[in-house]
Amino acid sequence: MGRTLIYHILPLFIATVCSAIIFKKTDIDRVIIETNKISIPQTEIGIFDNYRYGLQREADVIYALKNHTLIVFGSSELTSADSSGFHSNTFLPKNFNIPTLCVGHDGNQCLSLLSQLMALNRYARDKKMVFIISPGWFNKDYGDGTSVNSFIEFNSSRFLKNILTDTILDDKYKNHLADYVSDNYTNILNPNIYIRELNSMAGFKISSVIDYPAFKFQDLISIDTETNLYEALNIRENRDVNIRKPDINWADIEREITERLAVTSNNVAGVSNKYYRKFRKREKRPEHAIELNDNIQELKDFKMLVSLCHDLNINAVFVIQPLNPYVYKDLTIYRPVISEIKQTISDNSMLCLDLFEYTEQEYTKGHLIDAMHMGDLAWLKVNKFIYDNLYSNEQKN
Repeated sequence: MGRTLIYHILPLFIATVCSAIIFKKTDIDRVIIETNKISIPQTEIGIFDNYRYGLQREADVIYALKNHTLIVFGSSELTSADSSGFHSNTFLPKNFNIPTLCVGHDGNQCLSLLSQLMALNRYARDKKMVFIISPGWFNKDYGDGTSVNSFIEFNSSRFLKNILTDTILDDKYKNHLADYVSDNYTNILNPNIYIRELNSMAGFKISSVIDYPAFKFQDLISIDTETNLYEALNIRENRDVNIRKPDINWADIEREITERLAVTSNNVAGVSNKYYRKFRKREKRPEHAIELNDNIQELKDFKMLVSLCHDLNINAVFVIQPLNPYVYKDLTIYRPVISEIKQTISDNSMLCLDLFEYTEQEYTKGHLIDAMHMGDLAWLKVNKFIYDNLYSNEQKN
């Protein structure tokens, strides 16, 4: 047995380790290269559609969190047109001096939001955040959860590494993410070493034995990356935010928006005339909300997201966007799932602004510019809700 171990098993193990490191060299090089690219974070307000600028973009988001910037997470509504300046990243800094950073674009659903928060958890604790929830995520087309493409887009190698090596983050969140990766693993092209590690967490894989040495080696060399990152983030850390006393009249602004819409959106749906001319020629689209049960992946992801916000003591508020009843048929099918969403938020002692309207009779013109993207009036209500519930007691002048 001793000879077998020395002459056969041990050499095989050494060869496997060396091969793993060599074949994972691309992953390792990427970490070293990114280390040299990071610079002083550039912004605290605005919108980041994703993290495609790698370590620098992550540094910008962490810098924003450490300096009390409000983070608004959402999807396509964040990147829709904002010609009037009512999106939160424009309106709140301008009127209240509240630094606001929006993160996301279409496809940034609950699992993607959850994994981003998991990666940022050490900086997110006790911070203020807004999560804009789209009811469309809970229909039969999207209810199976975040797409693989969106998951990969919003979760860099570093984010996944942060999640896997975090010793404070509750294992239930890691296991939830591992189950997602395992269920979708065959659809992931060229999975990096951290995705492979998550896949192995959901059950024993022979590949995990091969990957483990490279995973630990890459974790070791990432120390330099973290050092440079922290050095960049120490600049102006923990500054105070001087909230400006509001000098605006919400009712007057709402009236101005309504009067403007009477001219620019003079149609029964209250959307842009250009969009109305397009959709009025078609029949209403059927909507297929998912039946409420414990197997709805998007709902399970949402509940984990709210749970993590609670565990991190995040001062979070949620916004449920509307869908346009002039475009979609019978939106009442969403009542059960929206009721469940609101109950989940309430059970975790958080607040929710529900803008969803089920019928044409209930619909408020100006809430939407098309089928699903919020207009100036809805954004005004979102901004008022944010200010009233997160900042009204903090104004300093």
